[in-house]
Amino acid sequence: MLDVVAQNTPKGETIILIARLGGGGAGRELNRRRVHNVKTYLTKFMTHEDVRRDPKSLILAEGERIKECGRVEFYVRGKLFDYLSIATGGDLIVGSCCHDEPGTDRCTVESDRDFYPCRDRCLRRRQRRRD
Repeated sequence: MLDVVAQNTPKGETIILIARLGGGGAGRELNRRRVHNVKTYLTKFMTHEDVRRDPKSLILAEGERIKECGRVEFYVRGKLFDYLSIATGGDLIVGSCCHDEPGTDRCTVESDRDFYPCRDRCLRRRQRRRD
């Protein structure tokens, strides 16, 4: 879906992302993680220059909590383009889809290390090295 929104929105057009927490005890940090993954995917991970987004073309916001699952909504030209539903309390997993085989650690793939939850491991390792 991220590819579809990027491919169907002209490069100069703004995309507004609104992250909404679902019911449950998850906090705002989870929304920040979800938005980080979407922004990183659209601005760094996409390899085609024609669809990779300039960070300035994205507006990131946090919306009110909703009763259903959490979600990230995408607005183009002021209208809802589409949204991704996310399990309550879960990260929005993006990145390489070819590394989902059982027993494979997607966080060993360099291009996926910028995304949560892989980013947690990298940050913890860096922190331990500094200590």
